[in-house]
Amino acid sequence: MRIIIPSNNGTRFTSNIDIMFVIDNSISMIANDCENGTKRIDVVKKDCEYIMKEFAGARFSVVSFNDKSQMLIPFTKDYDMAIETVKNIQIIDELYAKGSSLNVPKDTIIDILKRTDKDKERTKVIFFISDGEITSDEKLESYKELNKYNTNHINHSFSA
Repeated sequence: MRIIIPSNNGTRFTSNIDIMFVIDNSISMIANDCENGTKRIDVVKKDCEYIMKEFAGARFSVVSFNDKSQMLIPFTKDYDMAIETVKNIQIIDELYAKGSSLNVPKDTIIDILKRTDKDKERTKVIFFISDGEITSDEKLESYKELNKYNTNHINHSFSA
């Protein structure tokens, strides 16, 4: 799956948008099953960079997760720092991997949204990027709790 952001006229007013990237960096993300044998994580990094360029002026935050979740940077307008943070995401070493779950980043996401919820004029967009391979015994939890931080709705598209 590749992220596609439709644009009618190419002009975006992005100074009031906060974009959070929640990126799976579990071992399965090094599979090289993308176009031309590219690793999944490399495709993710390229797509994130594209989104950041398209939304210049927005604030960006980056969270990575595997069997643990970590905020790599809080919301920032420092475009270069955000790009470098994504480029430097590393896959967890298999010696430390304990299985992955899509539930892992939920509390981190909620914590970040709680801390930035005071400014209701800002639109929050979360790109949750994973191959969806769950290797723990956990059942996927609902992310419905995040709805209370959603003040605007943005339609999104995905393409294979």
